[in-house]
Amino acid sequence: MSPSVSAAIVLPVISSLSKSSINTYGGSTLVITGKFFPLSGVSVTIDGIAANVTDVQNTSITLFTPVLTSTGTKNVIVIANSLSSAAYSITADNSKVITITGISNTTPSPVAKTLVTVTGTNFGTDKSLLAAYLDLYDTDKTTIKIQGKYNVNVVSASDTSVQLLFGGGAAGNYRLRIVEIGTGSNDPNTSYNQI
Repeated sequence: MSPSVSAAIVLPVISSLSKSSINTYGGSTLVITGKFFPLSGVSVTIDGIAANVTDVQNTSITLFTPVLTSTGTKNVIVIANSLSSAAYSITADNSKVITITGISNTTPSPVAKTLVTVTGTNFGTDKSLLAAYLDLYDTDKTTIKIQGKYNVNVVSASDTSVQLLFGGGAAGNYRLRIVEIGTGSNDPNTSYNQI
């Protein structure tokens, strides 16, 4: 390279997002399409909060969204080797998030299979789009220790209820998470999801 010629600085460019809205609870799968994404040294922020990037190609980035502090319009920014893209807007909206309002049995057996009905909203009717987990907590029920270590299967689903089969696991205090695959978790800020 000639001493009088400098290398061009190429900023990453976002051209589209796979979704126009996400929830604030995190865990939604989001694909960013664009250009000038190097295969290493890439990070993404949403509203200034780092996302969990799972795959980077030259023209796409796949990630799980972070937990956000509020709803509304948020900026998505790709940072590649310390160079930032222009902001691309996405809406954080919790109106379609799964909400748990009741659990038919909050003391299932840790050794026997137990069928449990969970009531709430926004479950949808396709059980193949749902996954359920029990997250183990300390005795104060606030400090998570292990995620998803209890065997839970989705048996059936309607928009307002889900039947789950608990297959047994370690005794303890748990928080139930029902996840719409690719969309993220239920509202965690409720006392109705504790087992």
